[in-house]
Amino acid sequence: MLRASLLAVLTCAGAAVSAQAQQFDRIVGFGDSLTDQGNVATVFGGAVPNYLPLRLQQFSNGPTWITQLFGPSTNFFTTVNPNTGNINFAFGGAQTAAGTATQPVSIQTQINTYLARGGRFGTSDVVSLWGGANNIFDLTNQVAIGDIPVAAAPGAAVTVTNTAAVDIGNQVRQLSAAGARTLLVFNLPDFASLPAYNTVAANAQLAGLASGNFNRALLAQLTGAAAALPNTNIISVPVDEIFRAIVANPASFGFTNVTQACLLTPSCAASPAQFNNFLFFDTVHPTERGHSLIAATVQQYLQAPTIAATADQVLSDTSFALRRSAALGAVDQLGRVVPTSGQWQFFIYGTGDAGSSNSRSANGILTAAGTTSTPLNDYTTGGVRLGGLRNIGDGITLGASFYFTTGEVAGGNRLADGNRQIKLNATQIGGDILARWDFGRGSFVNFGGGASFDRYDNYERRTLGPLVNEANPTGYSASVLGELGHDYKFDKLTVTPKGRFQYLRTTVDGFTETGVVAAVSLNSRVVDALAGAFELRAAYAFNDQATLRALIGYEDYLTGSAGSVTGRLTNNTAQAFAVQIANPVGVGVVYGGGFDWSFGTIVARADYRGSTGDRGQTRHQGSLGASFKF
Repeated sequence: MLRASLLAVLTCAGAAVSAQAQQFDRIVGFGDSLTDQGNVATVFGGAVPNYLPLRLQQFSNGPTWITQLFGPSTNFFTTVNPNTGNINFAFGGAQTAAGTATQPVSIQTQINTYLARGGRFGTSDVVSLWGGANNIFDLTNQVAIGDIPVAAAPGAAVTVTNTAAVDIGNQVRQLSAAGARTLLVFNLPDFASLPAYNTVAANAQLAGLASGNFNRALLAQLTGAAAALPNTNIISVPVDEIFRAIVANPASFGFTNVTQACLLTPSCAASPAQFNNFLFFDTVHPTERGHSLIAATVQQYLQAPTIAATADQVLSDTSFALRRSAALGAVDQLGRVVPTSGQWQFFIYGTGDAGSSNSRSANGILTAAGTTSTPLNDYTTGGVRLGGLRNIGDGITLGASFYFTTGEVAGGNRLADGNRQIKLNATQIGGDILARWDFGRGSFVNFGGGASFDRYDNYERRTLGPLVNEANPTGYSASVLGELGHDYKFDKLTVTPKGRFQYLRTTVDGFTETGVVAAVSLNSRVVDALAGAFELRAAYAFNDQATLRALIGYEDYLTGSAGSVTGRLTNNTAQAFAVQIANPVGVGVVYGGGFDWSFGTIVARADYRGSTGDRGQTRHQGSLGASFKF
């Protein structure tokens, strides 16, 4: 499922992405048992030695992260052409440095062998590099058997892990020189939490020291490499933070045990149905479920540009729609009962807006089957609009309208639990200046111009299990519109054709997410468009009190731009990204109606306006309130 979803998001057309490739055709893996898909098993006749009773080919009870995310690969022994298909040269037990007699297929040896066989890297290849764990295991084993004195162990741990980090830094440079353009480099979980060490305090302290120092040294190496290698996108995958979150809240990730090894716990080892309730299958390797969380984490980092584009588009689309609705609602007030010369008219309405639309960014809306028509962005808001108009004579009416609207927004992928990937509360506060000129016999011009402050509270983007990235984005919107129309009166029926031009502009301010997985920092972005519309309206007065109204029309954008979502992963060595968003599309067919009921100088009104357009756009606006003259 993850694999299908990843391939869909990374190959769907429609966005130009700079600074990193977004169409990934295959993966080439180097590393140790955390990535091994069967190399050690091939050496030992088809199964991992420690798991022979289970006849497993990988160091887990099921597929590891790389298999779950990218599918099967040819391995060190079965690869015929290293330049086609998924390739996995990772070996269980591999250390980082060049091979020795007792450990012949190190990560360095894997890379050298791949290149010696003619292996190269295309721009659409992902290369993964995950190592360092066996360097630490070797260190702790030497301490356990007395080859390294206990007193010297902390210093040795620093030396060993610094060297391992330098090895990986050099390998990153070697892979970049060979053409690798997208590199996934993993750090290590906190070894103090592994079942191999967590039962003895001294062992946990040494293991935690080693893995912590390795991660710091690795980050320094990757930071330097990223600065020196502008043609390679080095994406750091913080496994330590993911495992820390899982251990802190295991039940929310589906685990009942995150401290013990399944194979050493009789109740688990004897019951395959219990395997995935444990985080660890043996004393150091995750279960299949643990690997699925690693795979989902990698997916978040690879998809970061397009996921970020979706999130930013949810904000801009919502503000754009709400500003359009408020502006039209305010100008519509000019077409109601116009006060006579020198007279005031005040109005107040409760308002509601709802709508949905599909993606215009690269990823669309994804399921395991690829892009679907599931709406990207759903919003439902409610609020109030109030204001006043005054006829100053010579057919001229001036006024102002103010509004407040707030509600819920959900966008992005639909998750397994039915919720959306992104949710927030949108609030828009604004106002419009209004003007109308009635001239000739039934002809009129309407004008409206206004702006709003846009706030997006309680922004949450789901990333991994219960984990969310949070932010408090803001923005502002503005619009100007003009209408020209004519009222044709036929006894009780008035027919009004009118044309409209409206310019809309929304700015989403830059913001930075906080969170464990793939948090992004985005720059500000502007969306604008010039809309043209034609409407035919009709009003039928049953008597002096009751009037029924209807409208039909069409609206489209004559020009517009949604710009590019630009930003980068926070606290990461990955390059900055830019995702072009397709230009806005008009709302399409417009329809609606309403009813007025007069009580002397007070008029109660109910209104509805809807629209249906391209890319799954639907819009619904309603209002209920009253106006009064004096």
